[in-house]
This record gives sequence, structure tokens and C-alpha cells, in this order.
Amino acid sequence: MRKLLLIALALLPTSALASPSPTALVGPGVGSVDLLVTQGLKDYNAGKYEAARDDFLKSLRASPENTPVYLSLARSYLQTRQVALACWTYRVFMKAAAGSPDRDKAQAELDNCQRQQSALTPAPADPGLAFVDQRAAFEEAVNGGKLLGPGSASTTLKQMLTDGYAAPDLSKMAAELRGAAETQANSTYQKAVAHQVVDPVALREAAELFRLALDVGATEASYLPRAEFTGALADLQEHKWPEAEKGFAQSLGAGNDMEARFYAAVAAYRSGAHARALQMLERDLPTDPRTELLRVDAELAQDPQRGAQKLEQLLFQQSFQAG
Repeated sequence: MRKLLLIALALLPTSALASPSPTALVGPGVGSVDLLVTQGLKDYNAGKYEAARDDFLKSLRASPENTPVYLSLARSYLQTRQVALACWTYRVFMKAAAGSPDRDKAQAELDNCQRQQSALTPAPADPGLAFVDQRAAFEEAVNGGKLLGPGSASTTLKQMLTDGYAAPDLSKMAAELRGAAETQANSTYQKAVAHQVVDPVALREAAELFRLALDVGATEASYLPRAEFTGALADLQEHKWPEAEKGFAQSLGAGNDMEARFYAAVAAYRSGAHARALQMLERDLPTDPRTELLRVDAELAQDPQRGAQKLEQLLFQQSFQAG
């Protein structure tokens, strides 16, 4: 009887990033473009070329279309003796800055960079060739829906950024990955809130995809709570009661606060905190019919005969109302 009651509990129907993220790859979550460029120029003028390089790289991840910064980045690469990356970045600037007054000066610097590159022994590999292959692998992964894990679009993008990739098409890459991640994550989330069966692996993947979307430029405020909600549902299925309760509490704002509060109480109840779970429901969802069901379940545990009588009354009321 209690097993059937718990099934009923589950199925009964009910009536923008403000600061930099350490995991952000592309977009506003990386940080303030103006602050990063200002700090980069300050570091460069102070002879702190490695710090300047990192500042400029981050600023371009935050805003890949900021063309003048590519010239500053190329100069920083040259100062840190990363000649091959410097030459490649000069070429990125030349291609992107068709009308820039700095083109002639940049061309002269590119020519000098290429002479330095030719004089190196052994000759360094052209990073552009590797980037072309990585870009193709990224597109194949996105188009194939492989967004997470080894060989995925997100892994490839992270590697490109680690290798020093910076180009205006980062915006397009981020938009493609963001759109694919949003589609997959929201599809799983909608199934979950509709009480369809979704296994824990898919739920955890959805949580990771919501976070990935934020890391490549999404600003939807509900995505982090939705990540918490889908992850908490996986914890609930795996009987990780404290983790589930905490996750549901952190998922408010996902767009289904009533469900989140109910599931938080269920997690507390199944952990053995029956009185606290009922207090949570009576505080947050006093008129929700599932609150009464949980009261009956508690009665069944404490006084089976009395609980059975209350369950019979409740089921009769539900049948009468349905008729």
C-alpha cells in the first residue's frame, strides 16, 4: 500500500551572469572586456608581457569581435617569444581589420614576425593548421549532437582555447554550441517536469549542458536553477537524499518552484526526517493535494490502522471529485 502511495505522490498533478565565472569559455561570463583590456595595456607597458597576453586573450574570449585587441595580443605573443602564435594572430588581425589605420604598421610587424619564424631552428609548427583541424572536429561534433565528454564539441573548444585560439569566429562557435546545449538540456528538463521517466544519466547530462550553455554565452537566469533541479532529480533516483534536498532548495527560479519544494520535502521524508518534511510542505504547499498524501503516509508508518482509514477517506474523496 505504501509503495502505491509513493507512486501517487510523484504523479498527482499540481494546480544573467553578474560576475566572471571561472568556467566560462566565451561570452560575458569571462569578464569585463574594458577592464581586461585596460589591465592588459597596463601590464604590457610595465613589461609584464605574459600577464598582458593572458589579459588580452581573456578579453577576446569575452568579446571575439573586438578587432584592435588582436594586434595587442600579437605583440604580447612576440614579446613572450611565442613567434608562431604571434604571426598567426597578426594574420587574424589583418583579415579582420580591413579598414583599420593600423594595417600598414601591423603588416610591417607581421613581416618581421615571419622573418623571425623562418630563422628558428627547428621551425615551429604553424598553429593555424592545427586550428583548422580542430575547427572541423568542433563542427562535426556539434552537428552530431556530441556536446560533452571526450571528442565532443565542448572538449574541442576548451582545447583550442588552451592552445591559444582567438579569432572573431569564436562568437559563431559559441552560439552554435550554446544553441545545441540549450535544445538538449531543455528537452530533458521538460520531460522531467512532465513526470516522464528520465534516467539519472540523462538528468546529469542535462545539468551539465545547462552549465555549458552559460559558459558559452547564455544569460538565461533559469539555467543554473534548472541545472540544480535536474541534478537533484538524479540524486533522488539514486537515493542520495541529503544531496537531493539541497539541490532542490537551490533550484528555485527554474520555473517550477512548486515541484522543487515538493521534491525537497520528499527527499527529506525519505531520509527519515518525516516531521521536518511535513513542516516543509505545510509551510510551502499547504493546499497541494500531495501534502495530504504525505500526511497519510506518515500515519501509515506510525499507526497502520489509522493511516489505512485516512487513506481510504482520501481515496474516496479523490474518486468523488474525479467523478
